Amino acid sequence: MKKLLVTASAISFGVLAGVAAARAADVPMPWAYGFLTPPPAQGSGAPIPPANPPAPPDNVTKLTLPGSALSFTRAELTNRFAPPDWFPQEHIPMPQIVAHGRESASPPIAACSQCHQTNGKGRPENAPVAGLPYNYIVQQLTEFRNGHRKTSDSRKTNTGTMAGFARGMTDEEIT
Repeated sequence: MKKLLVTASAISFGVLAGVAAARAADVPMPWAYGFLTPPPAQGSGAPIPPANPPAPPDNVTKLTLPGSALSFTRAELTNRFAPPDWFPQEHIPMPQIVAHGRESASPPIAACSQCHQTNGKGRPENAPVAGLPYNYIVQQLTEFRNGHRKTSDSRKTNTGTMAGFARGMTDEEIT
C-alpha cells in the first residue's frame, strides 16, 4: 500500500510540474489543441500546412446508432446543411439555422447542429452549448460577429469559422 501511495504521489507531482512548466512558459499545451507542437510565433510568417483533402463520403451503406430507428449514409452524416437528427422525438423543433444553416449566405452558414449536435453536447472538437443560457449564446454570437472572439492557435480554425458564420447571420437567426 505504501508503494502505491508513493507511486501515485510521484505521478501527481510529475503532472503538476508539467502543467506548471507550461503555464510558466505561457504557451498552450499542444495536446489540448490536437497538435504535437506549439503554434508558430505571432508574426513569424510561418505557413500553416493545408489540411488533407477528405475522402469522398460513402453514399450507399446505411449506418445505424443504438436506440435510433433511423439510418444514414456517411454522405448524409457529413451534409453541412442537413445533418442527421438521430433522435428527433427527444427535442422540440429546431430553428432553421440550427437544423439546416443557410446555404444561400455568403459565405454559406453550416447548420449549427452539424458541429454542436442536435442535443447541444457538441463533437469532441466543438464547444458544448447544451444548458447555456439564451443570453450567453446571443452574447457569444455577437462577440464572434464583431471580431471580439479570437483563438490562441491559428491552426485551430473553429473560431474563424464561427466568426464567419456569425457575420453572415441575421439578427433574427442570432436571437
